[in-house]
Amino acid sequence: MTLVEAQRLDLDRDVSDYLGFPLRNPHYPLSPITVRQLLLHTSSLRDGSAYSIPAPYTLREFFDTDGRFYEGGAHFAGPTGSVDCAPGRYFAYSNLNYGVLGTILERISGERFDQFMQRTVFTPLAIDGGYNVAALSDAALAQLATLYRRMQDGVWTPRGPWTPQVDDFRGVRPPAVIRVENPDTGELGGVTRDPLPQSAYAPGANGTIFSPQGGLRISARNLAKLMVVLMNRGRWQDMQLLQPESVQMMLTEGWRWDAGASNGDTAQGLMRAWGLSLQQFTGAYDAAGGDRIGGLPGDHFWGHLGEAYGLLSGMIFDPTRRVGFIYIIGGTGADHALHPGSGSSFTMWEEAIQRALVEEGVFEAGNEPGSESGGRSSF
Repeated sequence: MTLVEAQRLDLDRDVSDYLGFPLRNPHYPLSPITVRQLLLHTSSLRDGSAYSIPAPYTLREFFDTDGRFYEGGAHFAGPTGSVDCAPGRYFAYSNLNYGVLGTILERISGERFDQFMQRTVFTPLAIDGGYNVAALSDAALAQLATLYRRMQDGVWTPRGPWTPQVDDFRGVRPPAVIRVENPDTGELGGVTRDPLPQSAYAPGANGTIFSPQGGLRISARNLAKLMVVLMNRGRWQDMQLLQPESVQMMLTEGWRWDAGASNGDTAQGLMRAWGLSLQQFTGAYDAAGGDRIGGLPGDHFWGHLGEAYGLLSGMIFDPTRRVGFIYIIGGTGADHALHPGSGSSFTMWEEAIQRALVEEGVFEAGNEPGSESGGRSSF
């Protein structure tokens, strides 16, 4: 959005113009894919078996028919019966959307994704964190949490040991080399590469490297700063990080599930409406599941969830009342599908945390608009 404000990025322009190569879904060759569609998850792109790949492979390896990671076109949605999956028509959350966005950001700015985010967001907000573990401060590295699951060889073992999944560095700084952030890909189908130094990477070649879809290492308290910026119409203390109009665009519904039109994959009912990379929680609960916060009816919120390698997390806020909360669970011991909430499609653990916060009055009232301190968050 900072690039949009600087008129260097057009949300409705064909992403091919930014990437420097044609990117079209071969099933819908006449339909351009736009930046807005990437943010709304209506781009028709899919993750396949891998959505982050190592250097020296480039982003094109996902999309060219002779690319190493083309996977027979697995990264493109095709028509299924009467369902129209053309760009702009169908919602399906895809991590690869963020890899494409990260690549576009690099090509426009000329900076690596992790460094661009550090300069434009984290340093101004005094956030001690980032997308590059090797570049974390000593303090951030010392506090870096390992994610765990009670899982062995892909099988849940609820009475088994807690097994580290990612970030098991134990206080030792990793070398500054380019590595794949997604541990589930193993050797990426037998592909192995000698580690390359991060300094050898050319920005704009492969924005998946620093995991823009979920590689941010950040504390709950620092993540709350970003939440307050969104609740405060782009403002943090005396600094206007984004213009109010930009935040309003992010918090404007661009897609909503229509069961009759079969216009999206709701992830078991959890995803019902989206703005620009932010989810709108509609308070719905029906036979298809639901996105009710805490399993409680009546409230409508915005935010984003995280689920990966034992992590369950959420940044959930009400931009009208200007209050919100963040929760981070660092490990799960059993299959999420076997432990659903009673009034939503969240896990029972998340639903319980959310309900406790809501029932204890976190969302009763925030600061009045225009106050010096901004929004209110709870930990």
